[in-house]
Amino acid sequence: MSALQRVVNVFVGYGRKVHVCVRVARIWHAARQTTPAAKEACGVLIGTVSPEGNSVWLELATRPKPLDVRRRSSFKMVDPGHARIVQMSFAQSQQTRIYLGTWHTHPTMNAKPSLIDRNDWHRCVRRNPNRPLVFAIVGTAEVSLYVKANGRFRILKENE
Repeated sequence: MSALQRVVNVFVGYGRKVHVCVRVARIWHAARQTTPAAKEACGVLIGTVSPEGNSVWLELATRPKPLDVRRRSSFKMVDPGHARIVQMSFAQSQQTRIYLGTWHTHPTMNAKPSLIDRNDWHRCVRRNPNRPLVFAIVGTAEVSLYVKANGRFRILKENE
């Protein structure tokens, strides 16, 4: 494992273990909305999954792209560049790196998903029914990771 793939955080719960690699953690940290003018940032999560599907490694995250619509308290990820990066990662990794979910920021310390977030996540799950998707919300002080379990989106606990 290279230095950029080194795991810096592990989140656990609901039969899942999500490993966050340095490269992803750096993108999230840089995107935090720490000034009053900062707009929400967004991107997709790319990584690998264990053969049994209960461990996920978030190895790459896209950054906001030029065509994405970003405001202080909302975003629309519409730039096709995100999908191109997923496809390129998949091809370059001998088809091991896949789309694993989305991330975005909130301008609050401890971010919680809005109804809009949950509805978007439901659509992502419907489009990828057999994939262990992860959804991250990056607050100004901490990151919250969510997975769908028992019919609802549940927060994972950071494993310390």
